[in-house]
Amino acid sequence: MARQRLQNIIEYTTLAASTAKDIANAGVPFLGSVVSLTLAILTAVETVRAHKKHCIQLVDEIHTVLCAIIGTYSAYAGDGGLPPVFLREIGSCMETLQRIYSLMKSQQGMGKIKQLFKQQDMASRLDSCKAELEQSLETFRMQAGTHATIKISQVRRDAKQRHEELIALVAAHPELTNSEWSSSGTRTTLSLSGQRMPLRASQSSDREEWERRPSQRPLSIIRA
Repeated sequence: MARQRLQNIIEYTTLAASTAKDIANAGVPFLGSVVSLTLAILTAVETVRAHKKHCIQLVDEIHTVLCAIIGTYSAYAGDGGLPPVFLREIGSCMETLQRIYSLMKSQQGMGKIKQLFKQQDMASRLDSCKAELEQSLETFRMQAGTHATIKISQVRRDAKQRHEELIALVAAHPELTNSEWSSSGTRTTLSLSGQRMPLRASQSSDREEWERRPSQRPLSIIRA
């Protein structure tokens, strides 16, 4: 069960790393190193014996961080550049991955007795790396959220500006609100009790036909 879970995590983390590599090729600093370290960690985690559970959790966290990087980059793409805090956090993430990879590799050269003595220290270091990844993840999410808030505010400002421009246009050209269709258009008008009531073209045609055929009117109307 644990083996299958690890394989699943490796599979979707590899996919995320592939997408991140495409972004790195666009010139995002540090991201290429993040991808390379991620792939190296995916290879190393399969041979780790001690703290296997910790290492699997770290790889899962790495996948989440990569997805956050991809999402944040996509949010800012085409808006004139990435924020410096986003790029700095990618650099911090790279340093964390370097430490994780070093810890995993160091286990491979240890005997069982040495691993036993180093067990507590290793667990503490792995937990520290996990906390750093979580901090990076929070930063990426905040950046994406900030960008979304800015975009919403911009949409609202644009809508308000268009509304004000429309009001100014109507104020400058009041005739736009007083236009009336003539009887030659799709509507005609009927005078009734001093009021002008709009009729559709089809209604006007029906009335003319009705007036030409008085014999078919109700008797009470003819007598009137």
